[in-house]
Amino acid sequence: SYESDKITEADFEPYCLKLFNQRWYILAHFHRDATPEKEERDYFAIYSFDRIQEMSLTDVKFDIRDDFDAQDFFSECFGVFASDETSAERIILRAYGKQRYYLRDLPLHHSQRAIGQGENYTDFEYYVRPTSDFCGHILSLANNLKVIYPQSLADKISQLAIDTLKMYNIDVKDKV
Repeated sequence: SYESDKITEADFEPYCLKLFNQRWYILAHFHRDATPEKEERDYFAIYSFDRIQEMSLTDVKFDIRDDFDAQDFFSECFGVFASDETSAERIILRAYGKQRYYLRDLPLHHSQRAIGQGENYTDFEYYVRPTSDFCGHILSLANNLKVIYPQSLADKISQLAIDTLKMYNIDVKDKV
């Protein structure tokens, strides 16, 4: 993982593959039955193929859960991060200049819909999880894209922008 150089082994049930940002991912399902010492665990994790050093098939058979649908699983996700800790919410972004046309032609998410426009902007509404990959993408378009709603996300993107300027020894107070 990117958090550690330690190599770990994992036995999991491969549920689906997903391509995002020119990188393939595998959605791994983990299930452990309850024992007297440990409680039952049932969860998913995502692994990038380029971070997997070795993979092998086992003789263990499994059935994909009846209630699982890959499209539904990722439906609220911008990319591959599907953490239960981040809930989907209504987000409004304002795209300026040419960016408004790019977003019309290549939506950020399937839930995107135009909800208003002005002389040089279009407002787009989304229902998506504001995960780190989503925030990073918004920040990459920050000179032509503004978070209108919710304020908590606007504050988060603003802080990311301030932190970026600090990396370049730029004092925001001097620029305002």
